[in-house]
Amino acid sequence: MIFSHLKRKAFSIMLFSCLAFNAFSQDNIEGGFYGGYFQLGERSFNDFGLMLHIPVGSATLNYHLGFGTSINSGLYIHSPAGMAAGFWILNKLGGSGLRIGYLSFLLCLVPEGVGIYLPVKGNLSTHISINPLSLEYFYRGKTGEEWGKMGCDVVVRFKVYSTFRENIYFAPQVAGTVIYTPGETTGRYGFKAGFTLGFERRD
Repeated sequence: MIFSHLKRKAFSIMLFSCLAFNAFSQDNIEGGFYGGYFQLGERSFNDFGLMLHIPVGSATLNYHLGFGTSINSGLYIHSPAGMAAGFWILNKLGGSGLRIGYLSFLLCLVPEGVGIYLPVKGNLSTHISINPLSLEYFYRGKTGEEWGKMGCDVVVRFKVYSTFRENIYFAPQVAGTVIYTPGETTGRYGFKAGFTLGFERRD
């Protein structure tokens, strides 16, 4: 029952977030399905989920929410830290009135970082991001291991547009990760590689 209630809250926040993004975005907005691999020290993870880039002038606000597993079992989640904080507050204090709901909503709008596009060359568009508000979460029930670590991703994406529809693109990417507070089972430095199959709305 509690889990079902939390799912409804999470769905409501994501719905309102999408409406807000569309309302305030004046330029091209892009999103898509993401799949990737993450090597953190001796640990390795995979995740699949959604990414969203909201343009603000010549920059973008970056969002990525992904769910996956460790190679050795366990649940892995990548999330913007603001979204994780919003869900945590909603779960702990959700019955405290509308102000808590608004606070949770506003936290979910905080991006994990910003990016810029380099000049387009032919059919290739390069995007460089710095995401200092990324969150990595891991839980393994068998061993009771659980941790959430904030870190910074420096990402380079290479967006290649489709030849049959100009607003569809494929974007491989690589990233370096620094974890702010590494622990006994988490390294400080990591490497990510992945791809996005995306859609770009053009006004």
